[in-house]
This record gives sequence, structure tokens and C-alpha cells, in this order.
Amino acid sequence: MTALELDFVKAEESQPARPGGLCPHCQRGILDYDGMLVLRCPICGFAEGGCFT
Repeated sequence: MTALELDFVKAEESQPARPGGLCPHCQRGILDYDGMLVLRCPICGFAEGGCFT
């Protein structure tokens, strides 16, 4: 793998989790918000919470 390809892979991995996107943990589930507004993967249970002020 070239240095440019490695930079591209690193950039993809550093993207924030987003609703409708692939789970960054298992790469199989589609992320969606649950009832508590936590972004959650239905396959592996990965969760990413945050809050707005």
C-alpha cells in the first residue's frame, strides 16, 4: 500500500459516526438514534452519545 492510500484509509477511519452510516466498530450495522438520542448500532450495540447546549 502506498503512502497516499494509507492516508486515505486513515481519513476514512477518523470520520465521525453519523446516522444512516455504517457502524465504525463492526462495519455491518446502520447507525440510528434510539429513544434517548444516542446513536446506536443494532448489530453490535456500539453507542455514541453527545449533547447539545
